[in-house]
Amino acid sequence: MPEIESAQSSLQSAESAEVQSSAGSNAEAGLAIERTLKSIEKSVRESTQWAGSEPHDDKLQTAVRQQVHSFLASRWRSGHLVGKTPEEGFYVVCDETNNPPEIVAEGKVVIDFGVALLKAGEFSTFQIVHELGSGPS
Repeated sequence: MPEIESAQSSLQSAESAEVQSSAGSNAEAGLAIERTLKSIEKSVRESTQWAGSEPHDDKLQTAVRQQVHSFLASRWRSGHLVGKTPEEGFYVVCDETNNPPEIVAEGKVVIDFGVALLKAGEFSTFQIVHELGSGPS
């Protein structure tokens, strides 16, 4: 019977190693996703800082929306975001819905966006607010 116990012990060791490896892979994948999300947020925040030094009007909102859309579309095309269409991979909002007159009067520009890294249409969401005078000098 020592042979059976030895085989069972080997099998348990192998299963334990597989579970640990799987857990390690999941932890690494989670860390990679977190880093990707932070990188995307930082890129959008830094690349739109100029919005804090511009007059807040429809042209500003359009320019910001187009810039962020272009950046996220390039991430989608390169496979960093999932989805068969860009709409499944990301969205950007910078218009009167999230920049009502009271926000504009406070000198703020609000950018809302979401990205899908794991499943199409399931977005990790972000909100970036730039205040008048916060842009690069």
